[in-house]
Amino acid sequence: METVLVSSGPWSGPVLALTDRSSQPKPSAGGTVTPKAAGARGWVLVVEDERDALGAIVELLEAEGLPAIGARHGEEALALMRGGWTPALVLVDLKMPVLDGWGFCEQLEADEELHDTPVAIFTASASIGALPYRRVDAGFFQKPLDFNRLIKVATRFCR
Repeated sequence: METVLVSSGPWSGPVLALTDRSSQPKPSAGGTVTPKAAGARGWVLVVEDERDALGAIVELLEAEGLPAIGARHGEEALALMRGGWTPALVLVDLKMPVLDGWGFCEQLEADEELHDTPVAIFTASASIGALPYRRVDAGFFQKPLDFNRLIKVATRFCR
C-alpha cells in the first residue's frame, strides 16, 4: 500500500493524503468478511486450490452464520493475514500449488504475530503420514468433509 502526501508549500505540512489500496491483498472467494471487519475475530479463512470446493466451503460456513473468505493457496492466505485479515480459524488443504499446507504451517509458525492462529487441516489423500505442526491444532478432516463436524469446530473457534 502506497500513501502519497500532497502539500501546498514547503512549510505548510501535508494537506491531503491519498492511499493506494489496490495493492492490498484480496480473498479469492468472497463471503461477508470485509477488510474493515477483518481485524475482528470470529471468521474463517479457507485455503483450498479447487475453486468449486473453495466456494462451496465458504458458502456452507456463511449459511451457518459463520463469516468466511477463501484463498487459493498458502501464499495468498499468508498475504491476507499479514495484510490485516485476522481469522479466528484457518482451514487449510494440504496439497495445493504455490505454497501447500505444510509450507503454510511452517511459515505461520515462524511468524511471531500469526503463530497462535488455530489451524484445521483437510486433505483428500489417503496416506499423508505425519501432519504439519500447528501451535493451535484445530483438528484434521478427510475429504469428503464431514460438514456437521466442520461447523462444530468452526463454531468453537469463531464464537
